[in-house]
Amino acid sequence: SAPAKKPDGHGHDASSYQSTPHAHAPRMHALWLLLASAAAAPPHAAWTLARRRALQASRDACAHGHRGYIVELDTARATAAGGGGIARLEALIDEATKPRARRDGAASAPAAITRRLAAISAVAAELDADACDVLLHQPDVAAVTADCIVRVGPDERPGAETPWQPLTIGAAGVQEGATWGIDRIDSREGIDSTYDDSGATGDGALVYILDTGIRISHDDFAGRAEAGWSAGCKAGSEAACGSSWV
Repeated sequence: SAPAKKPDGHGHDASSYQSTPHAHAPRMHALWLLLASAAAAPPHAAWTLARRRALQASRDACAHGHRGYIVELDTARATAAGGGGIARLEALIDEATKPRARRDGAASAPAAITRRLAAISAVAAELDADACDVLLHQPDVAAVTADCIVRVGPDERPGAETPWQPLTIGAAGVQEGATWGIDRIDSREGIDSTYDDSGATGDGALVYILDTGIRISHDDFAGRAEAGWSAGCKAGSEAACGSSWV
């Protein structure tokens, strides 16, 4: 006779829960597909996604919109690969803009670069969405960020009814209500309307100014410039200063 079936704790046949090699097959196949897809993913997918998010964050931070992008080179990686500097960025951008040239029927890519920033190994360029995406996938590119349009406040413009005046210095030596120019240089974390000099007051520093002058007879001035000087207006009144002095 057939062996008696052993019930489980709920009165069911426990043998029906016994697994077989065939029962594991679908699960193992699904696991294999998952591992295979993970292994097939490009190794740079993670940092490409991070770059794309950083690019979008830079766009969102532009209060007055943006005009073009700043493309920064990963100097360490580019140098190790045998190429670096602005020339490498020019080559990358030229390659990234070729699809647009082909789409527009042009013989070559348009001059996308508008400014070369050699000091930080970066360039400013006019790029479309496709070119940005190509550059985001380039290992030699450290970052692509929006080139924000910056506007000075109404009180900083010439002829302002209430010109900007330095505001109070907080207890920690932090200037509150700082203008964009100095607010932007005291931190890499963006602007917060304050300026913290980090204790660097310049005490004891010697400042030298080398002024090579200009040739006021140059045709570009067309007789509008006059010889003279102004350093805080020695006359004591700005109205008494020569308005055409340079």
